[in-house]
Amino acid sequence: MSLFDNRPLTQATLAGDVDEVKHLLEGEVADHDKSAAFRIATDLDHVEIMSLLLRIGVKPSFLEFYVAMKNRSYPALDLLLQNGVDLGRNTRDPYLKMIWEDALSHLELVRYLVEHGANPNVLDLEKFTPFAWAAALASRETLDLLLEHGASVHFGNPLHMAVRHGREDDIIELLLNHGADVNAIEFEGNPSYYYGIHAGVGTPLHEAYVMGNDRLVQLLLKHGADPKIRDTKGWMPIQKCTNNRHISAAL
Repeated sequence: MSLFDNRPLTQATLAGDVDEVKHLLEGEVADHDKSAAFRIATDLDHVEIMSLLLRIGVKPSFLEFYVAMKNRSYPALDLLLQNGVDLGRNTRDPYLKMIWEDALSHLELVRYLVEHGANPNVLDLEKFTPFAWAAALASRETLDLLLEHGASVHFGNPLHMAVRHGREDDIIELLLNHGADVNAIEFEGNPSYYYGIHAGVGTPLHEAYVMGNDRLVQLLLKHGADPKIRDTKGWMPIQKCTNNRHISAAL
């Protein structure tokens, strides 16, 4: 922002001076000055100035939507949606992932997203979905809401994520009851991140053993997990265990 601090439009936007912004926009203003002013207006929640800039053709992005969400500014969020931000777009834009990450601990924000077309099944750069991150981190109420709005247990490995994060039994069973494959190999055996390629990926049962989580080992076995499936490096689940007290669970 410092690059534009001495420019009239930036100064007027920083001050929240709507009349001066209107006056300046009647003259010649460089596109990059307009874009800089728009981001400042979003950051400071000057919604009227945002609206002025949108009217003259400034294009909003997920970055501004993320900033408005951090501000918990529903008027700004509504304005951005009305002017071209498409939450349902199938994109791996990192700011869309950040939008979901910020929302997942707030049920009402998640509700706002899905009621405005956000897709809980869009894959991020690591091949996870918002629903998979919710399975790892969010409340049961949030998971129920996402499932009601079309979240799928078949994309983005939500069961693996839930096991990896040691979620409660009712979360695991919710995913299984909605059809999650207890014996699925994560990423269908094709991980995109270094650790998964180097260490191998496997089933949710592999994850439970890696985490040393006897509770989830027992739960997954109860729901039909196959202890003889090998991961992409050729290891059976029990061979990933670092604590011998779990051996009896697979016998």
